[in-house]
Amino acid sequence: MPLQEIRNTFSWFETDESIYAATDFPAFTFELPEETYYGFPSIKGAGVKIGHHDGGRPRDMEKPIEPFGAYEQDEQNVASFAQQHLPKTGKHGLGKPCTYTITPDENFFIDNHPEHEHVILACGFSGHGFKFSSVVGEILTDMVTGNRQSKRDLSLFSINRFNKG
Repeated sequence: MPLQEIRNTFSWFETDESIYAATDFPAFTFELPEETYYGFPSIKGAGVKIGHHDGGRPRDMEKPIEPFGAYEQDEQNVASFAQQHLPKTGKHGLGKPCTYTITPDENFFIDNHPEHEHVILACGFSGHGFKFSSVVGEILTDMVTGNRQSKRDLSLFSINRFNKG
């Protein structure tokens, strides 16, 4: 299966808790013409969490992930976003690396293994699979309990979609 792991980063920033506390500020996605960021409110005073959804660096899945700060842009790209778009965010706090496992079209794989029908594969969630967890869970439940034909068209998620020719 054509999967690529991408290294990305996210960070927490000091904030004005009267604006960014979890009781008052929502989780968000912020789409700019060339980039997409996401974030979460400050929980228990930890600061606003901001991540860069797209971009990142391809990495070798066989090696340990490089720590936050291994690359100059680890802090720069989210700090720049925070300064420009989230007023009253303060200095950078903790930063961490994360990984996205993506397919070439950034759609998931949800399918039976081509050689072992009793094995169901669900992967390549591209860092945004959590948003679809309820429907993916329903689909996988149907598949596991013997309802091999989901109520939904799953051709978009076929393992064989890249093997055309």
